[in-house]
Amino acid sequence: MVEHTGWFGDLVVTGTGRNLVSHAGTSALRMLSDQVGLTQGLSKALASPRMLVHARGRVLSDMAVSIADGSQIISGIAAMGESEELYGPVASVPTAWRCLDEIAAAGEPGEKKVTRAVNKTRAHVWDLIVGRHGELPPIRIADREVRGMVGIRIDATLGDVHSEKEQARGTWKAGYGYHPLLGYCDNTREPLAQMLRPGNAGSNTAKDHVEVVDAAIAAVPASTAAGC
Repeated sequence: MVEHTGWFGDLVVTGTGRNLVSHAGTSALRMLSDQVGLTQGLSKALASPRMLVHARGRVLSDMAVSIADGSQIISGIAAMGESEELYGPVASVPTAWRCLDEIAAAGEPGEKKVTRAVNKTRAHVWDLIVGRHGELPPIRIADREVRGMVGIRIDATLGDVHSEKEQARGTWKAGYGYHPLLGYCDNTREPLAQMLRPGNAGSNTAKDHVEVVDAAIAAVPASTAAGC
């Protein structure tokens, strides 16, 4: 199995220059995933006894970078594969789908492994933030800043799809797709937990809210929660 985390060894990010490469900014995000240990953590969580050409953490990281770059479909990862000089080896679209299929086949235990890897990385990154700035960013409420606590914002949103995908249903806005429930950290503006729901799911379903709130609280690093 090839981890492919040494691809940025001689890479320098600069704000000026000529002969610019399209999508080059995504390399900084990809580098961040490697530097904070997320790529390696996911690879460890999804380790397989089979001989893998592409470590699964690398595949998931690249899919996330592709989405951040504007891709709305899994095959968007192919754009990164066309820039091997910048990124190094990138998994093919079929390999990306296999990675997702493997996670789905693992069921809840596999999902928990991924969640633990993400939460472990979050704890490391938050420690770095506090170590440098002394605290997490404050919560912004209207014209005030609230410090010394972690804010979790629960919100639901609609996501339309253009074909009959699994669990897609008609929405209350006469659309068709999904009605996911999300839990965001107000301090760092990052998602802590989410629940993919069919489009006809209710906006005030108590059971769903409790589940997402519990997952979001569990995602807050213990060292941070103890000080709030």
